[in-house]
Amino acid sequence: MKTLTEFSTLTLRKAAEARAAAGGAAKPVAPAGPAPAAAPES
Repeated sequence: MKTLTEFSTLTLRKAAEARAAAGGAAKPVAPAGPAPAAAPES
């Protein structure tokens, strides 16, 4: 069974990869709560 820390790290990493795949910015640490909408790059 994974510890909370291991699970959180894995979850955050997968979330960052999903955001990157969706065109969002991949951040090493996700903010608490819902992720803000990605600002369009100009």
